[in-house]
Amino acid sequence: MSSSAAWSLAQGSLATFGPVFEEQPVGLLFPEESTEEQVTLACRARASPPATYRWKMNGTEMKLEPGSRHQLVGGNLVIMNPTKAQDAGVYQCLASNPVGTVVSREAVLRFGFLQEFSKEERDPVKTHEGWGVMLPCNPPAHYPGLSYRWLLNEFPNFIPTDGRHFVSQTTGNLYIARTNASDLGNYSCLATSHMDFSTKSVFSKFAQLNLAAEDPRLFAPSIKARFPAETYALVGQQVTLECFAFGK
Repeated sequence: MSSSAAWSLAQGSLATFGPVFEEQPVGLLFPEESTEEQVTLACRARASPPATYRWKMNGTEMKLEPGSRHQLVGGNLVIMNPTKAQDAGVYQCLASNPVGTVVSREAVLRFGFLQEFSKEERDPVKTHEGWGVMLPCNPPAHYPGLSYRWLLNEFPNFIPTDGRHFVSQTTGNLYIARTNASDLGNYSCLATSHMDFSTKSVFSKFAQLNLAAEDPRLFAPSIKARFPAETYALVGQQVTLECFAFGK
């Protein structure tokens, strides 16, 4: 074989290679009430000759036909008018050329929601001045978890988190230690859902806090909000362990 032929063969072998992912799909949390009409799962691979793409949902290859709700745009999977019943699941992208095929990591498409609080009026809460008190949030049905804040009397007068006030980010309940006259008023729980495409907040009905005359009795500390016996977290993830107690 001549040197020029060998060089041409080497160049040809260098120019041909199997797919290598440059972008893989990532999991998405799509709001059920979103006004967005589509969701896109991204996939892009470098290959020579160029790769062709297929997608799997829950381990089964999808039929990406013209005019269907599922469209292939480049390597991306575009889902039109997504719904939880039809589209929630685990997706994988497959990129292929004559050299080989690569399969992406799994990407989970989930659907989130946050309903409204009950429209029923909330009962007043009464305690002795100087005692601790808990105001329940009772959040509405939701997925995934929520973050919580509390309003006193009107927006945006939010309750600060300090040594006397604690808002559980597990239950949404508000705990107030050593109540005094400044705590009198009407309280509303604000629950917020954070999703990939939007943020939604809902308010509860107001509940009135009333104080009776101070009770001079003393009592030992009692833990009202506690962290679970076991807590799991990913390496490098921030973890909050809740603990709040009443006592006098």
